[in-house]
Amino acid sequence: MESGYGYSLFGSLGVDIGLTRNLGFYIKTIVRYYDIPANDAMQINNQVVSFPHTNAWATMLETGLRS
Repeated sequence: MESGYGYSLFGSLGVDIGLTRNLGFYIKTIVRYYDIPANDAMQINNQVVSFPHTNAWATMLETGLRS
């Protein structure tokens, strides 16, 4: 039984490492998940539109230098 409500989860974790007094390196991991239920048909610009159930993971890795 579906509740009709969707949800999204998001999280990130990062580390900053000092190489010298004025130079550093960072790395950050980002994770996202969403679960959106299907919707009832609706009319938009004289066209009937409906969207299916959707769920997906996204993972990202960010790196860089700082000064």
